[in-house]
Amino acid sequence: MSEFLLSPEDLEDLRKTNRRSPFENEPPITVYWRKDVESTAIKVWGSLEVLEKEKQKRDRDMKNYQEYLFQLKKVLRNYQKKNPVPPTPTSTETFREKLAMDSSGKVVWTAVIINGINFIMKMGAWALTGSHCLFAEALHSFADFTNQCILAYGIHKSKQPSDVEHPYGYTTMRYVSSLISGAMIFCVGAGLSVQHGISGLMHPSEVLPLYWAFFILGGSLIT
Repeated sequence: MSEFLLSPEDLEDLRKTNRRSPFENEPPITVYWRKDVESTAIKVWGSLEVLEKEKQKRDRDMKNYQEYLFQLKKVLRNYQKKNPVPPTPTSTETFREKLAMDSSGKVVWTAVIINGINFIMKMGAWALTGSHCLFAEALHSFADFTNQCILAYGIHKSKQPSDVEHPYGYTTMRYVSSLISGAMIFCVGAGLSVQHGISGLMHPSEVLPLYWAFFILGGSLIT
């Protein structure tokens, strides 16, 4: 029907046969004889040349319609930039209040605070002791802190209402941020830890008393 611009009624009296569908658990597909379809198209349109001109005309109309939609979206975007919509009560909530609206937001916000504190304490212990293991632990906590910040941004962005450019909203930002958090940041943190560990083995430095190191690691274990 798409190739010869025919309607279902035009195909009712034509010879047809059923063939097994290439897709599993799908019903058989109806197949027509091509010469019968061409003959019917000539009867409907007069000739194949007229049919080809009609197809070209419809292609032009479709392209013009798509161009019209593109220009319309462009005008709407420009209008939205020049005349921003006043913020609703929901959009005026603070970032922390939005995170606190669901359980996942509470967990992420808590993890951001804990991992941030762990990172600062471990960096302080590394500065006091010079332990390469503590530096790797600090990088680990920093990677966790960055992960949670990205997840928090994803949760915050997913609550943004739909607009002209994103009529289905931003719900999938949760999954995008999870992908970035789980892949990129983990690889960067692991790479830095390995690099610093190898550097510490090749160029060892003097290690000071590890009292503060064990104290901070114990606190991190508890949190």
